[in-house]
Amino acid sequence: MLIHHNTHAFFEGFRHAYRTLDDRNTLERPKELTCLPALLDAVFTSETPMQFIQEAERELNALALAKV
Repeated sequence: MLIHHNTHAFFEGFRHAYRTLDDRNTLERPKELTCLPALLDAVFTSETPMQFIQEAERELNALALAKV
């Protein structure tokens, strides 16, 4: 039962995130999420991703606290 609950919560979280990040829902996004695509792109294309993550600490912390 616990495994089912965790799996269900995981999938529901992703379902909600995808709805929020869908291009048709840009006005429903919390303002902290507007920088998410650029941050993800920068992390995965940077020559020094860990340094980028440290430099983007403020933006990443805002994402962690965003009410989605």
